Amino acid sequence: MRPRTDGLYFSIVSSDSVAWLRFTDEHEVFGASSSPGCPSQIATWLRPGAARHIPRGSYSLRDDALEFTLESELVNQRKLDRTQHHHRASLTNDALVLSTTYSIESTMPAYDGKSSSARYEFVEVERRCLDGAMKPTQFRAVTSIAGLAKFGFDPAMLAAVKKNKAATLVKLNVYDRDRLLALGLEQAFVDALVAWRVKDR
Repeated sequence: MRPRTDGLYFSIVSSDSVAWLRFTDEHEVFGASSSPGCPSQIATWLRPGAARHIPRGSYSLRDDALEFTLESELVNQRKLDRTQHHHRASLTNDALVLSTTYSIESTMPAYDGKSSSARYEFVEVERRCLDGAMKPTQFRAVTSIAGLAKFGFDPAMLAAVKKNKAATLVKLNVYDRDRLLALGLEQAFVDALVAWRVKDR
């Protein structure tokens, strides 16, 4: 089964970190880790000609498994460090779920030799975000209600936030809707945060 190329795969690493993968029809693969944000924004980073620090590689299908290596370079204190993530993955549910195990080779001792596994889910992304029609943008970070107003949080959303008296809103993950509700946050507050985060801006 081939990976889908009309969007991104994402894996929630923690409350403030999401891992992303993008596959292309040309058998290229790109990866990134970011604070939670809009998939259409992430897609603008993950394409041919991406910045040097974006992990990239190629993929192949072998024995019903998807194999790929993501290689990245990082200049650290004037030294060039290289890291490779070697993945062997499987696709299920019409390629909407990707499960992978990977090992790491790195010139950085803290990462070299480590291995782990991850589960990714697929999210479709507009073609204009994938083909380069949209330029990469920076995420907006909000740490206060005043920050929400500054960044265009509409009055209804602002009222929902004030009602919950939330002091710190930075890095909330739009994919953790169920978790946020389970924490006892009111429905209107969660809806407001999700709507603001996924708004295409």
